[in-house]
Amino acid sequence: MLTRRALQEQIERHLDGLLPLEDLSAWAEGALRDEEFEPAYQDQIVAELSVLRDATDPRRFQWEAPDPDGLLGELED
Repeated sequence: MLTRRALQEQIERHLDGLLPLEDLSAWAEGALRDEEFEPAYQDQIVAELSVLRDATDPRRFQWEAPDPDGLLGELED
């Protein structure tokens, strides 16, 4: 089960330079396809995963790149 904390950890890995945006985006796509989500936060997790997934997909039009710091802030209690 994918929790908010697990999503935060992946975003933090990206911010720390350990996970390139392309890999984070691929991880998010796989999570959307294969994972179950923390029930109380399912909508929030899916929304943030969608932003991350779309970050490197050339078929999806983006006005701006995702803001990892902003996404982390939204995941905090």
